[in-house]
Amino acid sequence: MNRFVNAFHRRFNKTVQQHGMLQGRQGALVAFSGGPDSTALLACLAEIRSTDNFPLAAIHVNHGLRGTESDEDATSARQTASALAVDFYEERLTLRDATAVSEDTLRQMRYGALAATARKLDTPSIFLGHQAEDLAETLLMRLARGAGLDGLTAFGPVEPYAELRLMRPLLEFSRDEILRYLQARQLPYRLDSSNEDKRFTRNRIRHEILPLLRQSLNPRMEETLARTARLLSMDADYLQRIAQDELERRMLKLWPAEAALDTQHWADLHSAIQTRVLRALYSLLQQEVHPPYSDAVLQTNHLLLHGRNRSYIIAQGNIVAWKEKNLLRLLRMDTPGRPKREEILSRLQDR
Repeated sequence: MNRFVNAFHRRFNKTVQQHGMLQGRQGALVAFSGGPDSTALLACLAEIRSTDNFPLAAIHVNHGLRGTESDEDATSARQTASALAVDFYEERLTLRDATAVSEDTLRQMRYGALAATARKLDTPSIFLGHQAEDLAETLLMRLARGAGLDGLTAFGPVEPYAELRLMRPLLEFSRDEILRYLQARQLPYRLDSSNEDKRFTRNRIRHEILPLLRQSLNPRMEETLARTARLLSMDADYLQRIAQDELERRMLKLWPAEAALDTQHWADLHSAIQTRVLRALYSLLQQEVHPPYSDAVLQTNHLLLHGRNRSYIIAQGNIVAWKEKNLLRLLRMDTPGRPKREEILSRLQDR
C-alpha cells in the first residue's frame, strides 16, 4: 500500500481507538450503501480485522426507489463485501407510495432496518459512513430549521441509538480524501443518482448553498462548519453529563410507565440543566428523545417553577406531569382519549 493509504489507515485507527469504537471486539455492522463513503469505511474496518479479529458484517438497505439502478447498487455492494470477505445482508424496504415519502421517513425506516439486523446478529455497534461534508450539511439544515445547541451539534463520532451505538469514524475525513483512498486501493463504488435530485433539502445545500458559501465567504466552508459542530458537541456533551448526574441524584422511582423526581431547590438549577433533566425523564417513559425545548419539556418546567401544588399538565402521548410540593411525577396513561382528573388521582393513589 502507498504512503497515503497507510496514513489514511493510521488516522482511521486513531479515531476508532480514541472513541472506543471496537472496545471488547464485540463486532461491527456496517451500513453499506456501496457508495464511496461506506466503501472506504468497510475497507478500513476489514483492514483492522485482518490483524485484530472481530465479527464484521455489512447490511445494504435497498429502498427500491430507483428500480433497476437500486438493484444494481445491491448487487455491487454484495460483490464488494464478498471481495473483502465480509458477511453481507440485504434489507429491502416496502414503500406504499415512494413519491410521497419524506427524507425523515426514509431515514427512520433505514435506521430501523439497521437496528433490527444488529439485534439479530447480537452486534452492539452500527458503523455509518458519514464524513466531514455530511456533518457540515447537517449543521446547515438544522440551523435553517431552527435548533438549539443539541440540534446544532449534528451528530458525533459515537451516538446512542436505542440500546445500540452509532459509530462514525470518518467524520475527520473530507470527500476528496475518501475518493483518493478508494482510487489508491482500486476499490469500486456506486454513485447514487438521487443525490443529484434537488427536491431533497440536503442536495440543495450540497449543490447550491455550500458552493455559494465557499465562493462568497470561505473556500474551506465545510471544514469550518464541521469544526464548529465538533466544538458545539463538546459543550452539549458537558451539559448533558451534568444533567444526567442531576437526574440520577433526584430520581426517586422509575417504573415502566411512571417516574418520580425530587424537585427541591429546582429553581437553583440553570434552565439549560432543568430542560435536559426533564427531557431525559420524558425519554425514559416514551422511549424517544425529546428536544430540550419541546413543548412538553417547557410546559413541565413552567409547572415546576410557577404551578400550584397538585396541578398538572397532559403532554403528548397522554403523559401526565403532576406537581406535588417538592415532587414531580410523570404518569403514562393508557386510557382512551384525554385522561380525566379522577383517573389521574386514582392512578396516583395506587402507588
